[in-house]
Amino acid sequence: MLWVVGVHGGSGASTVAALCGEDALELPQRLPTTAAGAPAPRVLLVARTHATGLHYAGWMAAHWASGQTGVVLLGLVVLDDAPRLPPVLVAEIKRVAGMVPALWHLPWVEAWRTSVDLDLATVPRRTRRSITHIRRAAETARDQNPGPVAAQEQHPREFPRDRTAVS
Repeated sequence: MLWVVGVHGGSGASTVAALCGEDALELPQRLPTTAAGAPAPRVLLVARTHATGLHYAGWMAAHWASGQTGVVLLGLVVLDDAPRLPPVLVAEIKRVAGMVPALWHLPWVEAWRTSVDLDLATVPRRTRRSITHIRRAAETARDQNPGPVAAQEQHPREFPRDRTAVS
């Protein structure tokens, strides 16, 4: 199972989960929990490339880096929220990319605004390549089976609700 976690509402996690196939399930704005002795869940974070999306992606990456999440983080998918990104957001994407194991940047797809067709064969080549890489990373993580994780202390798994802007 691959948990596709949208780090904010409207992140595109449903789209990414659909493109990743039947083994992927969306889990909005929270990480999966683990039972003692169960394998660590495989997680893919998803965010839009606007300031709020990148803020929450950075927050979640920092939370994962703290070692308190009990998940195997494959990486972060960022979906363009517009056809062109301003330089400040490009810089923020690069900053957040340094906080996660891998980053996949999916381009703006105008057709997704008016269609529900998520056939991988019809998406842009760059998107197909990224989804192929994500699927391989998920398979590799599954095959390496990180083994059981210890029971974890209870700690907040939901995202903070502040709206601090990208600096």
